[in-house]
Amino acid sequence: MNLIIHPIFIRQFYLELPNISTINKQHYYLLLILLVCYLIAFVCASFSSPGIITKNNYMKYIKIYPNENQIYLPTVCSTCKLKQPARSNHCTFTNKCIAKYDHYCSWLMNPIGERNLRFFIFHLFVMLVLYCYYSFLCAIILVFKLKMNGVFDFVYYNNKSDYTKDIGISLIFSFLDGECKTFFNFAIFFTLLSLITFALFANHCLKIIQNITTHENFIFIQLKTDLEKNNINNVKNNDHDQKIMKKKKNNNKKKKKKLRKKNVSIYKNTNNQSDDSQFTKKSQTTSTTSKSIMTRKKKKKHIQINFKNGIQNKEQIDLQKCKKFYNKGWLKNLIQVFFPPSINN
Repeated sequence: MNLIIHPIFIRQFYLELPNISTINKQHYYLLLILLVCYLIAFVCASFSSPGIITKNNYMKYIKIYPNENQIYLPTVCSTCKLKQPARSNHCTFTNKCIAKYDHYCSWLMNPIGERNLRFFIFHLFVMLVLYCYYSFLCAIILVFKLKMNGVFDFVYYNNKSDYTKDIGISLIFSFLDGECKTFFNFAIFFTLLSLITFALFANHCLKIIQNITTHENFIFIQLKTDLEKNNINNVKNNDHDQKIMKKKKNNNKKKKKKLRKKNVSIYKNTNNQSDDSQFTKKSQTTSTTSKSIMTRKKKKKHIQINFKNGIQNKEQIDLQKCKKFYNKGWLKNLIQVFFPPSINN
């Protein structure tokens, strides 16, 4: 699709070029230079090696990308039967393990890995410049058509009140849609494509600065959602534990009241007994109540410790460390992209 759009636009542009005096001949040569750069970037990104892991080089990649033993653990690929270095992944489209796997680009029909990420970024940059340049050329042609037809001089005129008013933008767009339909559609199309390409290019540049691949970004998002679900479940469990504690407190209060009533009845029945016996009974009741209070305090402490351990989630701290494990600073991260470590070694 991308290769079909360019010839169609260039054909229409060069057919319209003799009729437009505002476009200089410099644009003619600049467009050819950008097209040649785009074709070179497309070929390099499509046919370059992404960094395939084989029996001869897998130990080299293991030394370059060590496991951080949190997300990336020492594993063996079930298909290739090779030890997988950290940050690598088995591509299902090519059926090969790719070092520092980023994603599979269906536009280029090639996986993006350690060795061809630089060509992919260069391809995105040239494509962004080319789409912006196409939309700029369309804008020049449309403005020239409006000036030639005197659309900017059109005004509303009311015969009764002699009231004049400039035409609105809606009428200008309707004129362009009727008289310059091809270049008007091209302008809208290439403006949208330039915005989408800019968003994609900016997203990949941000990941390169942080030294995070697209594949790793999906893993981090999935882990974050899982952690949020676990935290919600912990909060629910803690609420349930608090409800149980309230019930136990109410039950203990009722038991205390019953014990007091029993003690009062025993005291009334034993008025004729000696003071020593009364003292021993009181000491027994106080000891039983003190034991029950001590057991409740121990239970409270035990429940509070469990509650704190549920809040202090170790996986969340490890997730933050994983994001910073391979980050060596934005300058070193850029150097690693344009000069991959596997080529230097």
